[in-house]
Amino acid sequence: MQLRVFADERDELHLEVSSPSLVYDRRLFVPMVPSGASILGGVDSKTLVELTFEAQSYQVPYMLVHSERLAGTRWRELGLIAEEDSRNVLNHILDILAWD
Repeated sequence: MQLRVFADERDELHLEVSSPSLVYDRRLFVPMVPSGASILGGVDSKTLVELTFEAQSYQVPYMLVHSERLAGTRWRELGLIAEEDSRNVLNHILDILAWD
């Protein structure tokens, strides 16, 4: 399994963390921020997952899951991230959803 990368209208990247075969019209995403971006200043590094997409390094704040409706938007699919990175992101999300 490899997660899909989308760009929104402002060319900001988002990683789809819901199944592409989901029958609902909304999808779940987390943002992808270029490593070293100033917006990451002050963000707890424990809430970030690093991954590579098209030979560039990104940080994914995996706790910022948001839902989007793709129909009627200008979001476009750009490609896939590696299987290992996909598992890593999903495992981090699963860890915060787990309960004792």
